[in-house]
Amino acid sequence: MIMLRVYLWEGSVGGRKDGTKIWDANAGKLLSKIEHQERVWSLAWTSDQKKLIAGSRDGSITIFDTATWEQTAILRGHGGGVYAISLFQNDRLLVSRSWDNTARLWNLDTNLQVGPTLQHEDYVLGAAISADGKLLVTGCYDSNAYIWDIHTILKDAGLEELLSLPDVSLNSSASTLSPN
Repeated sequence: MIMLRVYLWEGSVGGRKDGTKIWDANAGKLLSKIEHQERVWSLAWTSDQKKLIAGSRDGSITIFDTATWEQTAILRGHGGGVYAISLFQNDRLLVSRSWDNTARLWNLDTNLQVGPTLQHEDYVLGAAISADGKLLVTGCYDSNAYIWDIHTILKDAGLEELLSLPDVSLNSSASTLSPN
């Protein structure tokens, strides 16, 4: 089992001073340390554990390859710290929330923002993507919840395939899941 150890320091989950440390939880062994230019406020692993995504105080989102722990991309667009990120279940669509009163959708195939910035009247406190990926619900500090039609945003951008899920069926003879 791999454990990600981060440090809480001045409102962050990973500081510039100590970086983000990756530990083998069973052996208690430090596997790697990722240095950051800015304090990290949020982290997410892709489901295949090949990418670690970090949202930072400066508004950037950094993607790391977990085989090498090297930075592979930086997503920019937020005007305030990125304090929460969420992935759609196929790991191709990312939602970020920032102190700039916005949520943004990101295409992780191209590392570019998709559609318009989702502007709010106040801080975006939370966000959840529906199981089919067609809707995004955000909760705002103004006591309102907002529903965003991700399907239409992606359709207008010609990117509906970002919601595709792998076709998996049950192989009855072996009682295992296998791709079709």
